[in-house]
Amino acid sequence: MVSFKIDPKIKEILQKLAEEDTRTLSNYLVTIIQDHLKAKGIFWGAEEQHEESEKEKSAIRFSSKNITPPPTGDH
Repeated sequence: MVSFKIDPKIKEILQKLAEEDTRTLSNYLVTIIQDHLKAKGIFWGAEEQHEESEKEKSAIRFSSKNITPPPTGDH
């Protein structure tokens, strides 16, 4: 558990955003933090690392098999 003080106006805004996503404030904050960590390339569990690894493999597989290099202009 983490506890911190926050400006009441910010809390109100976050609460409204959480409600729009049909989440509790706590769940909404956890989701925001997790998304931020993922965006920074920080993975904290085996499942997240596996998902990212599979995405990278797919991207590599796609780029190496399906993309034709541009012409060099040596016609």
